[in-house]
This record gives sequence, structure tokens and C-alpha cells, in this order.
Amino acid sequence: MGSKGDEDKKEIYNELREIIKHLDNIFDLLLPPKEVRNKVISEIREAEISFLKALRTLIDYKIEKLSESDRRDSRSKAQKIKVE
Repeated sequence: MGSKGDEDKKEIYNELREIIKHLDNIFDLLLPPKEVRNKVISEIREAEISFLKALRTLIDYKIEKLSESDRRDSRSKAQKIKVE
């Protein structure tokens, strides 16, 4: 009875190894050569950096506008009105 379980495990293990081999072959067909992959990864990183720089510029602009608005509001609040 124990040998039946071991045989089933070996059969499942062998089937799993075959599936993994097939998947490796499929991935090899789909993936470009290493040089091309490196170039693609480099381009994606550069695009990400460009996006983050643009986002930083927008955030800096918004901070500047909010600071100006805050400074104008604080000046108007500091003035006293004379009441007779």
C-alpha cells in the first residue's frame, strides 16, 4: 500500500517536471534575446524616471501656489480694522 502512494507521487512529480519543461519552452519562444530584454528594461526604467520627474514638477508647482495663497491669506488676516 505504501508503494502505491510512492508510485503515485513519482508519477505526479514526473508529470510536473514535464509541465515545467513545456512552460520553459513556451517562455523561451515568447521572450526576446537577453540583449533586447536589457534594452526594454532600460527604456521602461527611463520612462518611469521621466514620469516621476514630471510628477515632481507638478507637485512643486502646486506647493508653490498653495504657499503663495497661504502668504496672501496671512497678510490679510494681520490687518486690524478700527472701530469707533
